[in-house]
Amino acid sequence: MSSWNAHFTIIPEHKRYITYYRIARHYKLGLSYVFDKLNYSSVIITEDDLDIASDFFEYFSATRSLLDTDKTLYCISAWNDNGKDYLIDKKQPELLYRSDFFSGLGWMMTR
Repeated sequence: MSSWNAHFTIIPEHKRYITYYRIARHYKLGLSYVFDKLNYSSVIITEDDLDIASDFFEYFSATRSLLDTDKTLYCISAWNDNGKDYLIDKKQPELLYRSDFFSGLGWMMTR
């Protein structure tokens, strides 16, 4: 293995997943820095090309307490792959959906 892969011990059946191991290592490095070095209690992760809505930070501020009160939540996401007009209940703009799908474009998690 090259030095790029030097820190991985991968069983042969998982070699095809090397890209996922690299991404996971990248996230671990970043999250460890934010939580362990900087001692933050939560973090917001965004893709580098994400367009931030005007209420983006207000949304996360308003939903932050959900992560403290509901330990079954992994994260709060600001992305909805199904956010089409006909799928949004405009009569209930405060409505949040719980999903078992991880949408990794704009999300917040706690330590």
